Amino acid sequence: MLSAGDILEALIAKLRAIPDLLVEMDGDAARIYPYHDAYPTHVSLRSAVYEAPHPSIVVAWQRTSPGQFGRNEVWKHDFILYLRAREAPEGPDSGYYRLFMLMVNGVPDGESLRLLNAEIHPSCYPMDVPTCGRVTDEQGVDHFVVNLSLREIGDA
Repeated sequence: MLSAGDILEALIAKLRAIPDLLVEMDGDAARIYPYHDAYPTHVSLRSAVYEAPHPSIVVAWQRTSPGQFGRNEVWKHDFILYLRAREAPEGPDSGYYRLFMLMVNGVPDGESLRLLNAEIHPSCYPMDVPTCGRVTDEQGVDHFVVNLSLREIGDA
């Protein structure tokens, strides 16, 4: 089984390598960053998301569980990405619509495949098709989260 932290770092690197996604982060790659749980300093993902700047993407490991790839048993690593869009004009190709589209269809520098089909970690298959949905925080503000999974190639 791989370290979920290593996969998380590989995912961050791929997201930061998508030029148009960086534009949506006002050109600042540091606005796409991991949340690493660490007792006692990082024990509230909710607080970290609340304090995240606009725009930003906070990526956190959710769980690792047994999974299947065909008839093979593999480890499946689930991640959640909290999206904070930048201020932009309203429209069908802006804000959260654009962030999610770029996370699926964006092509990282030096790659030929869009992120959905790209190798994110050399010991994992490309990501499963991700989901994106609306969540509302304690202040009644809506934002969006992306859930994605990566399955290991065999038992590394």
